[in-house]
Amino acid sequence: MKAKIMSHPLYPAVLRAFIDCRKVRVPPEIVGRLSALADDVEMNSDDIQEQRRAADPELDQFMELTRPIEEADEFFRSMEAQIDAFSLLGRTSLIVIRGARPCVASNDVTQQIHQA
Repeated sequence: MKAKIMSHPLYPAVLRAFIDCRKVRVPPEIVGRLSALADDVEMNSDDIQEQRRAADPELDQFMELTRPIEEADEFFRSMEAQIDAFSLLGRTSLIVIRGARPCVASNDVTQQIHQA
């Protein structure tokens, strides 16, 4: 059970907070020992976490899959922006053709069409 608790990713942060609380009203030499203990636990847990990340092929595979998905998402957003730009351009050219006078920029496109 102890090993399971110590292997949790948040264990070093919880231990650091606990030790920081214990430093209140303690002689300086005890504070130094407590800080050294927390640093030691934090370094050891960082090493363990790094080893776990390196030894987890499922995580590696998942991370490899996220990049193409993000790239595809960015591509589709770019295409959507281009389509929106073309559709706005199409509405403006329709007004110019029907109106036979200079087009004035307006948010209400239908009002300009009916005035023409």
